[in-house]
Amino acid sequence: MHDWQQVNHYLDQALDLPEQAIDSWLQGIAAAQPDLAVTIAGLLAARKAADFSRFLDGHPAAAWLDAEPTSREGSSIGPYIVETELGRGGMGSVWRARRADGRYQGHVAIKYLRAAWLGRDGEARFRREGSLLARLDHSNIARLLDAGVTQTGEPYLVLEYVEGLPIDRYCDSHQLSIAARLQLFLEVLSAVEHAHRNLIVHRDIKPANIMVTDGGKVKLLDFGISRLVDEQDTSLTRSGMVIMTPEYAAPEQLLKTPITTATDVYLLGLLLHVLLTGRPAFTPTGKSAAELLHQVTEEDLPLPSVAVTSRKPANDDADIIAQARSLSVESLRRTLQGDLDNILIKALRKEPIERYASAAAFAADLQRFLRVEPVLARPKGPGYRLGKFVRRNRAAVLASTLVALGAISAAALLSQQSSEARRQRDQAQYQSRRAASVSEFLDLFLLSDGGPNRPALSAAQRIELGVQMLQKQYADEPGFAGRMMVQLAARLTGDDTRRAMRVYAQAYQLGRRTGDAELMVKAQCNAAYTQSNANLQEGVLDRLQDAQRLLAQLADPSADLQVACLMGEAHFENVRGNAAAAIPLLRKAMALTAADGGERSTQYASIASSLGVMYAEQNDPRAALEMLQLSIDLDERYGRSGTWSYFINLKNFGTTLSIAGEIRAALARRELLMQRAREFEPAGEEGLTNATNQAGLLMRMAQPEAALSALSGTLATARASGNPAALIRVLNFLAGANIGIGRLPEASLLLDEAVTLAEGPAGSNPIRSRVEKTRAELALARNDAASARQHIAPALTLSGYRSGGPPVRLLGSLLTLAAKIALRDEQPRDAEQFARDALALVEPAARGPDTSADVGDALLQLAKVRVASGAASDAPALLERAVRCLVNGLGEDHPLTREARNLAVQIASSGAGGGRSG
Repeated sequence: MHDWQQVNHYLDQALDLPEQAIDSWLQGIAAAQPDLAVTIAGLLAARKAADFSRFLDGHPAAAWLDAEPTSREGSSIGPYIVETELGRGGMGSVWRARRADGRYQGHVAIKYLRAAWLGRDGEARFRREGSLLARLDHSNIARLLDAGVTQTGEPYLVLEYVEGLPIDRYCDSHQLSIAARLQLFLEVLSAVEHAHRNLIVHRDIKPANIMVTDGGKVKLLDFGISRLVDEQDTSLTRSGMVIMTPEYAAPEQLLKTPITTATDVYLLGLLLHVLLTGRPAFTPTGKSAAELLHQVTEEDLPLPSVAVTSRKPANDDADIIAQARSLSVESLRRTLQGDLDNILIKALRKEPIERYASAAAFAADLQRFLRVEPVLARPKGPGYRLGKFVRRNRAAVLASTLVALGAISAAALLSQQSSEARRQRDQAQYQSRRAASVSEFLDLFLLSDGGPNRPALSAAQRIELGVQMLQKQYADEPGFAGRMMVQLAARLTGDDTRRAMRVYAQAYQLGRRTGDAELMVKAQCNAAYTQSNANLQEGVLDRLQDAQRLLAQLADPSADLQVACLMGEAHFENVRGNAAAAIPLLRKAMALTAADGGERSTQYASIASSLGVMYAEQNDPRAALEMLQLSIDLDERYGRSGTWSYFINLKNFGTTLSIAGEIRAALARRELLMQRAREFEPAGEEGLTNATNQAGLLMRMAQPEAALSALSGTLATARASGNPAALIRVLNFLAGANIGIGRLPEASLLLDEAVTLAEGPAGSNPIRSRVEKTRAELALARNDAASARQHIAPALTLSGYRSGGPPVRLLGSLLTLAAKIALRDEQPRDAEQFARDALALVEPAARGPDTSADVGDALLQLAKVRVASGAASDAPALLERAVRCLVNGLGEDHPLTREARNLAVQIASSGAGGGRSG
């Protein structure tokens, strides 16, 4: 038998070889290891025939890689001696083992995973993730004690040994009531919520993975193992290997769409369905994959109370199921009918956003049910609430008919009403004081002009006055003042980061002085958001961890508070290049907001907008435009079309159009919006992002002088902002505009400063990539193709080119520039590869076949390469489409459009398009 690591190593090598080189490469292997060469050749042929994305993904030819010993009894692994097999399944086998080094007596469970679950560099990732998961510490989670890979390349896990029964069997064997089953399930929810707070999703929740000990203690097994072997968005794993059990799979798992904490909520719903009804919600037995997919993703789930008690032949075990719950069939139906039906249906919604926002929210509704209070999973009309009140207070309601207890009932009701009145009074006073403060601040904001001898105040200066007003007028109400400060600071993000951070610090200190954990969380999470947007990563993780510690002290944190922290965490993950984690966090924030206030909420629209921006940054303009349009539609529908945030969304929509290659349309939209922006801000203070985005579009439209005008005054503003990322961006755009008008020495000086800053903490990969791109453009303007290649190479690497990871938004234009540089350097083969790679990247981002200027530019470069290579037969067709794309994206008179037309005319007049030229 071959060593799987060696085989996988050679197969990964083959990925990087051109097809014509494979035979000679195999001959080299065969000279030393002929059997191995035969095996690799067979796998290559099988992969080619089946068009698998990776060599070993799901192919029966790789089954030998998964083979494992039939017995391991007596073998050792580290300090453990293997004793007895506990089970065997698709991922591998589980064995009981004892500690044999004398340090302590006890047993562990060792899970050997099939080697094929690990992909390229899998060992390093396996150990790294194992270390992370080992830090999960919850009484209902079976701890992962160790994770590693044996000397023979076999991955293994050392787990806490749990002796007991799967939760469904335990409940049935003990004939637990519905209430007792729910109490056990609440322990499961507590464990899952703990893991979710540590950003770990289970993805394989099912009865077999949840044991209950003889003492009635719930223990979740295999928590996070899916993270070890199937992390979705990393180049270190094997694509296509999905860990799930068909009857316990969420729609997004079957559809292979992103997995989030909402996936676990769905799986928890499936588990509860089994615990309550004795039947799986969906039964895959005898169904094809297509039938199961249709059932889970399209068909409505029958009410659990109906499904369990129907007397169809397939359900003739209803009596047995009811008896296992210490009920009759009719009693079981009545118990499930209503609230539990609705709770299960909500958890099992097909759209993740429609489910419970978290495991904690799921638990809260079940606890309401157990307390006979109204649950959130069904309409809460007056009749429903009254019914709940009567059921909770049945004895009191009956007794109230007796005159002797009338006074007691009245007193109790009066006390309750008095308490409620006090609560409403306090809340009204708070809201009144808040409204008064907001009114005063708006007066200050709108009416303060700096005095007769001073210029009008900027928005930042007005906000500074607002902070001073809060400190003086509301010194006796620090909680209110601090919360208002957080709101004010949030409006300083972007161009005045330093001032915003100072206000957040003041708010945090107010909370610390008064022991107001909620205020401290607000300040920390909003500050993390502001820092991340400014690409200032230092200290953000500490802020988020402090916020999570404080959040845990709150009995019932508001959805608004949780969303603030999710937003801060998401933007932090995004700025450090982990959009795979950031986007699900925003999705969760969106779901929380929807559950709390629905789509009417301004926060809901704001999160949709953030998602749109993040999708745009990840080079997915179609998804970005969808989310931005949603945010715009919501603002228009609910009367917010005159707000500043609405105009921000419109501008982001225009920016995203430019990512899709529709430069002319994006610029036209932005110029209209800039006129409105000046109504909100004094001249010259439209914002650094607005100015640089405007300049970028103008440079794409070959208008460098106008770009310089748009950037007027931005350098001084950027230097004063305390935002190094914004300063680098301004320097880079100013350099590009100067290159466009031929001021190369000025451009060089600006770039030198940008390079120095980019080498510091603010220099993320996208930022450094943009700076290197501009340096390549400067070298090209100096006719120094060799130097241009030296700069474009690291720019491509920093943007994810050939790294296996997701490409950043800039990569398409970088590849097109690389093709131009290679052509100038008389390297047509490299130029063609760059042009084809650029085309492959920008075409999917376009909204139509001929709408994108980026597609047109890539086609133009490809046609020029074909002409330079003496193979111009396909150049006319390439140029014909290039012209259509460039006209739509840039306009008739753009230099690139004219260049494409002129080249087409030259080819036609020379006859070069009819065949290969010499």
